[in-house]
Amino acid sequence: MLAPLMALAGRPELRLDADGRWMPQLPADELGGALVGEVAFQPYAREGGLTHQLDLIAYGRYDFNFDRHSHADAREAAYTLASPDYELRLGISRAFWGVVEAVNLVDVINQEDWLEDVSSDDKLGQPLISAAWSGHYGIWRAYYLPLFRPREFPDRALFPVPFPIEESEARYESSRAEQHGDWALRWTNSIGSLDYGLSVFEGTAREPLLRPCAEQGSGRPGTEEQANCDLEEAFGGEPDPVQALILQLGSGLGLTPSQEELEQEALEDIVLVPHYDQMRQYGLELQWITGGWALKLEGRYREIRGRSQLAAATGFEYTQGTPFGWPADFGYVVEYLYDDVEGAEGFSPLRNDLLLAWRGTFSDIAGSQILAGVIQDLDNRGRIYSIEASRRLSGSLRAELDLRIFSDIPAEDPLAFLADTDRLQLLLSYYL
Repeated sequence: MLAPLMALAGRPELRLDADGRWMPQLPADELGGALVGEVAFQPYAREGGLTHQLDLIAYGRYDFNFDRHSHADAREAAYTLASPDYELRLGISRAFWGVVEAVNLVDVINQEDWLEDVSSDDKLGQPLISAAWSGHYGIWRAYYLPLFRPREFPDRALFPVPFPIEESEARYESSRAEQHGDWALRWTNSIGSLDYGLSVFEGTAREPLLRPCAEQGSGRPGTEEQANCDLEEAFGGEPDPVQALILQLGSGLGLTPSQEELEQEALEDIVLVPHYDQMRQYGLELQWITGGWALKLEGRYREIRGRSQLAAATGFEYTQGTPFGWPADFGYVVEYLYDDVEGAEGFSPLRNDLLLAWRGTFSDIAGSQILAGVIQDLDNRGRIYSIEASRRLSGSLRAELDLRIFSDIPAEDPLAFLADTDRLQLLLSYYL
């Protein structure tokens, strides 16, 4: 076993980014940006019919304006032993599940890295043990996740929730808290042009509820040693209208209180405490590709907080090759998004929405790409516009542009607190 590990061969890769950000709601001295670095080293060796591989990916961000956004993470630090029929993986790793463009409902192994962006696909490395077996009837993969990673939240200037979030006060349904052992099983297979997958996960929910609580040390009853999330006890002495409004906050991010009707003293004593429930999730993925069409479906069924939740995303992407004789591929995306979660039961921004998007992949030397889309809320007039574009400026330098605009978001919408967080971001990446 040691001989092939000593013979691992590979070349480290380094990416350095300069990240510039402009948001209209921020003062000029807070616009700034960040420096980002990622080092990847993935050596491997083959011995007979076995492959030994190490995946080492370290990531770091230094933010010029928001200290809490400066962070580092081991995205990957794993050893893999593989043969043609099986695979064993140990360490810190990432796993991606899903086929839909707008949102990946079944993707549940890794925690989202919200210090990067609440709408990005960045994931934290997850300690795990996984085993896979490939046979005539598809690929089976089992996961054991011995340690949970709680979510970290952005600065309130970028994520303007009504009250401060106390991550250190996080609560868990499981008495083992972060050390609860989660598990998952996924089966994927293909029949002709149809790819499908079934999965089950049981363990700590990756998305926390944010519960309004009386802050520790605020002088409210029950706050001597920790935040008190029993609001009836903590604010029992407040006038009835104040108490009723505080209780209305529930656990949803989008339930913004009326500050004019709340006493300032009570407001200053409120914090939001993340609460992580236990859940069981069943997932389904379908993708059928025929000609230039890709038909997609993702669905999940959850049992959490004593009730069931159903969410689904379905649609199609049509790819047009060499449109108008141009050396490019154009993709047209239409997806419908549904989630039956209710306000006090969790936060889901896309409950009855339609995505329309266009993708352009150009066959030029610069490798130019663009993705433009809009998500329309079918229950109200709210929309989210987005544009992502990238182009190589030289052999090792690439530029990426990311624009996001929230338009006509009504006050009762779960995304109302993000209505003033439009963003223009420019990223310059240099590869070594």
